[in-house]
Amino acid sequence: MRGNRLMLRAGTAERTMLDLRDGQPLRDGARVPVAVLIDGGTASSGEITAIAFAGRARTARFGAPTYGVSTSTSGFPLSDRANLVIVDSLVQDRTGRKYLDGLKPDLAVPPADAPLAAKRWLARRCGR
Repeated sequence: MRGNRLMLRAGTAERTMLDLRDGQPLRDGARVPVAVLIDGGTASSGEITAIAFAGRARTARFGAPTYGVSTSTSGFPLSDRANLVIVDSLVQDRTGRKYLDGLKPDLAVPPADAPLAAKRWLARRCGR
């Protein structure tokens, strides 16, 4: 993070991934309950997004375990026109935990039932 920008650096190259200059942080956002829906189709950037909420207070995951590919990869074209793809980084949560086998839900329910379970959980935390 540099100022209001989230930067990605690979070697000497640097790229802005998120620019928040015009945005304002959510006031009292840490107190807002967050329900995260996950299942076996949650992979790659979706899995990384779910990991971003791991360890956050007033947050719960609903559904089924994620796919288990919270990694970043780089492709390297070979002379025979094949592409060698190598994992070059692992994502970890705010506590440093890595999820090599995916994330487990806090409340395991069939994925089709996860939205209703999350809605009920949120309602209890919002006094409804």
